[in-house]
Amino acid sequence: MSTNRLKPKFASTAVSKNAGKSELHWAQPAKKRASTLTITGRETASDILNAQDELGRSALHWAAARGEAEWAKQILGRQETKILQDNDGQTPLHEAVIRGHDGVVGELLDFLQNDEVRKIVVNTGDKHGRTALQWAALRGRETVLQMLIASGADIKATIKDGQTALHLASKDSDGWTPLSRAAENGREAVVKLLLECGADFESKNRDGWTPLSWAAENGHEAVVNLLLEHGADFESKDRYERTPLSLAAANGYQAIVKILR
Repeated sequence: MSTNRLKPKFASTAVSKNAGKSELHWAQPAKKRASTLTITGRETASDILNAQDELGRSALHWAAARGEAEWAKQILGRQETKILQDNDGQTPLHEAVIRGHDGVVGELLDFLQNDEVRKIVVNTGDKHGRTALQWAALRGRETVLQMLIASGADIKATIKDGQTALHLASKDSDGWTPLSRAAENGREAVVKLLLECGADFESKNRDGWTPLSWAAENGHEAVVNLLLEHGADFESKDRYERTPLSLAAANGYQAIVKILR
């Protein structure tokens, strides 16, 4: 498969009427959508399949957001289909991951048969630099995390304001990692999975916070224990000289204070 099936949002795209929506955006119910897809002629197929609405979303974005795996499969089955980014920099993969539609995630990953292209899409960040893996960690999607990691997702990727795998002219890194997100939100199973895959448990954001800092700050005892078992530095200090212990103490998490002493 050639890389021209991946198309970022800043590339030129033919857009149809109705604020960018094509027949595929509007077609309801599923039977009508299938008919619309079938009758699309080659001379207009690309325009219709890849038309973006006022939010920058294609029909594939909407199929992903709604969790309609079969509809997504039909769209992906057309040679003209491209993976686009919307106005927020999100791809259909982001939509499916954020909303927990594992079936659509599977269809998208199956579609991306070329390893190089798959890694580009999987590691593409939105306008905040969040990749599909970042969102999966944030939402605690363990199954999706496994799928993304198997597809080449970068578990050490940091969130950089504006940076994506397609556009590297970014700046002002906040240093967030999937492990940091999972630790902050107490996603024990996700933290365990990321650690087993070799995620850096000492990675710091721009304020010097490690995943252990986030777990301690938010009172996630199980995650604190898990990170310590893997060797996390409980004496690590942030830019203000605060340790995970002091963060836990400041928030009244005495059980964690006892663990860290």
